[in-house]
Amino acid sequence: MAASKQTNRTEALILDYLNTNTEHAIMITAPWGSGKTYFLKHTIFNNINDTGYRGIVVSLFGVRTIDEIKERILIELYPILENKLIKVGALAASAIAKVVDIAKLITPANWVPINLDNADTGKLKKAAAELVELKKLLICFDDLERVNPDLLKATEILGYINSLVEEENIKILVVANQDKIDDEKFKEIKEKVIGNTIHFTQEFDEVLSAITAEVGYPTSKFQDLIDDNKYAIKAMLEQENGGHVNYRTLKYFLSHFQKIAHYIQSNRDKAIVKIKDDLLKKVLDFCLVVCIEFKTGRIAYKANGGMDDLSNAVIRMMFEDKTAKNRADEIVDQYYGGKYDGYHYYSNLYNYLTGGDVFLEDELYNEIIKQYNIVDGNLDEHYVVFRSLGFQEVNKMSDDEYIIQTKRLLHFLRAGNFHLRDFITIFYFLTRFGNPLELDPEDLKEEMISILKSNATRYNYQPMLHQYTKLDDNLSDYKYYAALRNVMIEINDQNAENDQKLADENIADLLQNNFEDCFSYFTSDTEPSLAKKSLSAVSPEIFYDVFLKQTNTNKLNMSILLGIVFGAGKGNDEPKDLKFLKDLKILVENHIASNKPKNVSGNLFSELLRYVTKAIERISPYAQI
Repeated sequence: MAASKQTNRTEALILDYLNTNTEHAIMITAPWGSGKTYFLKHTIFNNINDTGYRGIVVSLFGVRTIDEIKERILIELYPILENKLIKVGALAASAIAKVVDIAKLITPANWVPINLDNADTGKLKKAAAELVELKKLLICFDDLERVNPDLLKATEILGYINSLVEEENIKILVVANQDKIDDEKFKEIKEKVIGNTIHFTQEFDEVLSAITAEVGYPTSKFQDLIDDNKYAIKAMLEQENGGHVNYRTLKYFLSHFQKIAHYIQSNRDKAIVKIKDDLLKKVLDFCLVVCIEFKTGRIAYKANGGMDDLSNAVIRMMFEDKTAKNRADEIVDQYYGGKYDGYHYYSNLYNYLTGGDVFLEDELYNEIIKQYNIVDGNLDEHYVVFRSLGFQEVNKMSDDEYIIQTKRLLHFLRAGNFHLRDFITIFYFLTRFGNPLELDPEDLKEEMISILKSNATRYNYQPMLHQYTKLDDNLSDYKYYAALRNVMIEINDQNAENDQKLADENIADLLQNNFEDCFSYFTSDTEPSLAKKSLSAVSPEIFYDVFLKQTNTNKLNMSILLGIVFGAGKGNDEPKDLKFLKDLKILVENHIASNKPKNVSGNLFSELLRYVTKAIERISPYAQI
């Protein structure tokens, strides 16, 4: 990679410092993650060989004493020492560091690279002669701002550096983010020790290309994708670090995103091929946002801060509502310019990027199918039209194209093609921009309500519909939207009730006829359901009768199942659940009172009672009968 003007300037300043007789240190300062240390190790250290200097980086992160610094210097010196006795000798680094000042330590005559007890004078002289000339050593003290605060406040560390540069003319380069150092005494002393402060910057395009080429096995398609989106990537990264790019975050993103991009770019599914460009952009943006938020500590695996809560999306997109923002709204404003249709949350990608899971192609594919309404491997044309009228795409259309697509949207609406959740958005799309189709709002509302009711049983239950369609009663045309919303919620609630009835009937059938399948239904992740899955679907009497008829093994498993179903995080803590448990407890207590436990079966009733009692204690604070 060719060096930029900025890095050439930095390199020239460092070389000038090395070739000049000085009694001061120099400093490189830049925000965290800007690539300072990487630049030193991979550019400066490679290019100063002609001067005879060798460079080492000594991190000051967490250092509490000067002796600790000496120990770290010794550790960094090992790789560049060429004395064979060093390589085979028993050097007690820690002990020597505590008794020999660093200024003397790098004087060959005082360096003892072998066990002192076994050394003879000849070997010591030979050792000194074979040592690298350590006077030509560039010591780079990294992470100055992360040293123990007491060393900074007492200016002890600057005094130590000053003794090295003044007394021994040792070349010292301090690497820091000086904006993070607030101590006034330190700033005062710093001016006497640091002769020149270099403000380090790099050309983003060049660093991006270099990192992209180094990550895994990048294909030309991947490199082109990153290059095509480099300005958007830079703009997002600058949100993390006060306008500066954190290259550690960039590298983390690229190393993880490459695998995801390769899956999408190499996918031959005909529906995905059609949406590939749009999908890649949405996935790239989402992955980068997650990496930034994760690296700054604002999110973690199983703690996404509400990034998936898009309940405000519709009202904010359509009506510029001023409702209090949740974290998803803040993400959209900060990284997407307030455009919700550019943001999509991918569960598996989030887990993968935050270290909680591996990248699972099947899970991403299932999320893509739902996102783009792919049915039987085909894109639904009505949703292609719907997306084309979204807030990101519509402004790219000509007026004629907009009229054509809006008419097609109306056609597909009348054919009953859309999901329940989309009706408010569709009404808005049809009547915005001055209502170019000249539709009567009242007639359109009544027609859409008729369409809703005639297709009611076809709609899937939407658990977030109440939140997703909330409205501000100060909106213009509120009465039309509110009327649509009321019908949508009525249909959704009825479908939820129907789904729950079917689920309850299934649970009752499994419990009474095949307990093994019933146990699997409640405990397997392969049985997704939006309906509530609770043993309160059956009466306490049915559960009790089934328990009586089971083998001892299944009796034990029924108790375990009860503990699982009413465990923490299952959501089975409603009044119906508590009543089921309390009534079951009475049945079990009466059985035990009438049949004193004398065998394994009797003991298993006591075990069931223990599980029931524990479940009641857990859910009682949340459920009231």
